[in-house]
Amino acid sequence: MTPKKANGPAEAATSPSRGSTNPQKDKEMNSFNATTSQQAAKAPKAACPNDHRLDAFMELETEVLDLMNMSAITSDIVLDFFSQPEAREGKYVVFRISEDFRDRLCFAVANVSNRADALATNYMTAFCGEVRS
Repeated sequence: MTPKKANGPAEAATSPSRGSTNPQKDKEMNSFNATTSQQAAKAPKAACPNDHRLDAFMELETEVLDLMNMSAITSDIVLDFFSQPEAREGKYVVFRISEDFRDRLCFAVANVSNRADALATNYMTAFCGEVRS
């Protein structure tokens, strides 16, 4: 049995190329031709149809945050009030509410409802890509 000849190290992909044996191919490879992608890069960029929609949705941020804050305030008012019943009468829980507190509660609930309605309307406007001025 004869010993096998050991192979040397594998050639790395970073080794210098020996070049092409086809001079015409070398000439074509080294010449400059403007490609479509290069021409497109120089052309003015058209606005993406979703750019308007994105701008319109970005304008809703304040409305969303305001609605979140007002709903948290309303939730605190309602939960605080209903956590302190005045009395229990069988299956019923009795609460006593002042006119001032009733007015504040009605304002908070109506405010959340109005903000939600406005946000829904403005969302649909933004969905169509209309930016409010």
